[in-house]
Amino acid sequence: SKFKKFVKEYAYNTAMAGINVGTLKYREQLQQNCSRRDFYLKLNLSDLITHEDGEAIAHALQTSPTEYIPLCERVLKELYRELMAEDTGENLIDESPVIQLQLTCDVDLEGSFGMMKPRLIRELTYKEVEKLVVVQGIVTTVKKARHKARKVMLKCSNCENTKEIVVPDGYCAAHIPSACDGRAGLEKCPSNPFVVVDDLCEFVDDQTLKLQELPEHVPVGEMPRNFDLHVHQYLVDKCVPGTRLTAIGCFCATERAVGASMAGGRGKGTETVKYSYIKVYGLD
Repeated sequence: SKFKKFVKEYAYNTAMAGINVGTLKYREQLQQNCSRRDFYLKLNLSDLITHEDGEAIAHALQTSPTEYIPLCERVLKELYRELMAEDTGENLIDESPVIQLQLTCDVDLEGSFGMMKPRLIRELTYKEVEKLVVVQGIVTTVKKARHKARKVMLKCSNCENTKEIVVPDGYCAAHIPSACDGRAGLEKCPSNPFVVVDDLCEFVDDQTLKLQELPEHVPVGEMPRNFDLHVHQYLVDKCVPGTRLTAIGCFCATERAVGASMAGGRGKGTETVKYSYIKVYGLD
């Protein structure tokens, strides 16, 4: 509710007294983007800190972005319904799309109030895992965009019971249940009965970039280090090799081979050495 209030009420600091609808920054931006069929909202973290309700939201986004960004996107979806209902007079229940929340921030090398200090790629350690980080560098490799399922629709091949699985952003797999719970009290379905119904799945664009340290950040006599960035939806195909950029995102650690079968036999379990990457929420 605080985030919804912030998006609806945050206004430009104008010299004139009072707020008119033209100065409501994020409400206006969301309406304009949605009218162009661009379903995203670009949010500056510095604006959150200056708002009465925004500091708690900014702290939550900086400490647990993986948990709070999906919640904020759900709020944007509700807000889209409300704003479209005001404009058209119709109640849009089923037609509301997924609205991507993109983050930007004012970067300051000193890390002063309201700013975020960029981290060097070689300084990213275990303490930053699942935290919001800002990194700067040069894009060296841009892989071809792929299509990842955001929502997977499963159907039981025995009783035709359907199940919907929402897949989070980033490098993560959809976990398909091995048992069907559709025929309660009747004869049980065999194990692993689910098949994917491709026509009913929702897909999103997905791309991997390789970011290399800036030359001025590399100590004398050392090789520059690089890091993988994961971008999706409206951030895909935004840059080419050679682009200098500032990326804000969540520093993630995940399985080295996503979706691959775990080690069999006595070694069954998860890998303890993880593959690290940055799940990008904004590019400048």
